Amino acid sequence: MLRRIIRCLIFYAALGVLCFPFGRGLARTEFRPDAFPFASYFWEREGRIYARLRIREWQGLLPDVSRLFPGSVPRKELKGGGKPEERLRLLINESCVAEVTHLVLCVLGLWAVHILPGQGGVTLWLLYVLLGNLPYILIQRYNRPMMMRTLERLLCRKRADAPPEQAGDEIPWSGDARDARVSDDAPDAREWKETPER
Repeated sequence: MLRRIIRCLIFYAALGVLCFPFGRGLARTEFRPDAFPFASYFWEREGRIYARLRIREWQGLLPDVSRLFPGSVPRKELKGGGKPEERLRLLINESCVAEVTHLVLCVLGLWAVHILPGQGGVTLWLLYVLLGNLPYILIQRYNRPMMMRTLERLLCRKRADAPPEQAGDEIPWSGDARDARVSDDAPDAREWKETPER
């Protein structure tokens, strides 16, 4: 029994290492953050539902690849090279990649039930999902709508300041993202400045 548990833990560690290059290899331009499965569902209230989980307080405590291996993933802040709107687009797409990677880890993690059949394997898998992946997925779904609203404001301001002949439609997404309005209870942009990614 103990040997099988150790094998499961080794499997999960190896899975995390192998999925990292998978996530880095995904084409960022293929993701549509305003479409399924990345767009907020109505019950998520543009990510605000997750504020009840106090994500802002604990998201910085989770292990983060960008801190463990500097340069492996883009830094999660607007300062640095490039225009703020370009950095935001990159961060929004990175949040989609992180969500996909952790969803893949959840599915592949089911193999632990084969290594440790029965209730023990199911319990290990549930712990792996609930403690090792679900928090990261929730963080992406909490921060992404906030970043999209911030990008919307930046682009609207840029269009308003541009001469009429240059003020084209530069909003990168359509639908709900375009129609989003920032209310007084919208989380501040600083909340997603340091978003962990594993």
